[in-house]
Amino acid sequence: MNRRLLATGVAILAGLTSIPAASATYTAVVSQIQPNHETLDCIFFRLSGVTAISPASPGDWFAIPRDSAGAMETFAVLLTSRTKGNIAVTVHTSNATACGYAQAIAVIM
Repeated sequence: MNRRLLATGVAILAGLTSIPAASATYTAVVSQIQPNHETLDCIFFRLSGVTAISPASPGDWFAIPRDSAGAMETFAVLLTSRTKGNIAVTVHTSNATACGYAQAIAVIM
């Protein structure tokens, strides 16, 4: 009985810690990329047909800070989706923002 209770508790905690607070998920093809900005150090992108993202973001743009772990690898995934035109990516956000836009915390192809 104690072993079952412990296993259930661990499973619940693992589920809670792996999901960011107020997270959202979007899947679509990358429609635009802005890899540079004169004053903001982020990579910006939009997803085709995705509007009203969370957190609210001007023009429905996502942002990834350049100094975040894996930023250049993520840019490569975004660029592949954009240039191939038919490869969708899945983007996960949290309630955080980066450079004033919805922060993408994970991009998966």
